[in-house]
Amino acid sequence: MLESKIIPIFPVNITMNNLGRNFTEKEKECFSKYTKDVKNAVNNSFSSNNKVLDDPELKNIKKFVLENLNFYLKKVISPNSQNNELYLTESWIAKTNKGEHHHTHSHANSILSGVLYLNTINKDGIVLYSPHRPRIDISRDNNTRDYNNLNVTVKNGDLILFPSTLMHSVKTNTSNKERISLAFNSFIKGTVSTSPLNQLNLE
Repeated sequence: MLESKIIPIFPVNITMNNLGRNFTEKEKECFSKYTKDVKNAVNNSFSSNNKVLDDPELKNIKKFVLENLNFYLKKVISPNSQNNELYLTESWIAKTNKGEHHHTHSHANSILSGVLYLNTINKDGIVLYSPHRPRIDISRDNNTRDYNNLNVTVKNGDLILFPSTLMHSVKTNTSNKERISLAFNSFIKGTVSTSPLNQLNLE
């Protein structure tokens, strides 16, 4: 009997890139300013300002983020309209101290979300959860890859983008070092459907 083919379908695409340089002193001062002005969440804290990337000192970081958002739009989503563009709706600094974590969640009212890592800890990362969760959780052989979740390891300057509907979390910080990241959401503008029945222009 011939062996059946395994055909993965409906993949979830994420992208990763790195800033490719160290943060400037002005950028570090800006991050520090927002890191000090944080409010407590359930298991970590985040900046009171949710438009961090509008700060003039972060204009080059914002440009890098927007270039990557629109790379994902063109290469992964591949709209047939020429006037589509992704823009930032909010951006904030997240801080996780020793013993803290970030609970499993997704981001509403957003197309793509992302994280830029400013100050990583040992074996730092983000856990992404498959949207195709099984109804029955069957114990697996140790050699079988777990497709229910994936821990993506990151370092300073790494940028990760993922669909905002994708559930994700951050493991507990067991070090004495602060884990600091810059997270953001985005939305789309332009013509989102070329069908005469559903055509919608978002400006």
